[in-house]
Amino acid sequence: MPTATSPVSQETLVEYLLPLIRDKGCHYRKFQRVHARPAVTGEVIVSVTSDGKETTNTASAGDMVVRNLTQAQEKYLVGQTSFPRLYKKLGPVDDSWKLYDPIGEIRAIEISQDLRNMLRVGEEFLIMAPWGTEQLCREGDLFVAPLPDLDKVYRIARSEFEQTYKPVRK
Repeated sequence: MPTATSPVSQETLVEYLLPLIRDKGCHYRKFQRVHARPAVTGEVIVSVTSDGKETTNTASAGDMVVRNLTQAQEKYLVGQTSFPRLYKKLGPVDDSWKLYDPIGEIRAIEISQDLRNMLRVGEEFLIMAPWGTEQLCREGDLFVAPLPDLDKVYRIARSEFEQTYKPVRK
């Protein structure tokens, strides 16, 4: 394992963490409904969780701005091809936002000291998120990979994860 530079690259996360997420991660389903609206091309969305600024992303044509119904009401972007696989429209909230039911599932593992040691990072560190910007990670948060593809890794803060995901019982 190479020494991690800041931020840890998406390629390193995929190479070293995806096998762990596949083999040892737990299966979760998002249960918390969300509000969403079409993004304006070029709009910059800053994701802020209960523990502060997490990441930023710039909207492309067709992206959707999603607002989680958590205490932090964090916002993030979902691409136009992914959005219909992850959310089902329920109805309007107001002139801008619509209510959606989540249908997406993930596999996840907790960011532990062992994982940090493997990545050679401290308790708080940066990764390069799949959308191409830095994302803040902390021990106790979760590394997740969306199902069914398991082709990328990103972080979800512990508090927001607990407010939006539940285990899938087989």
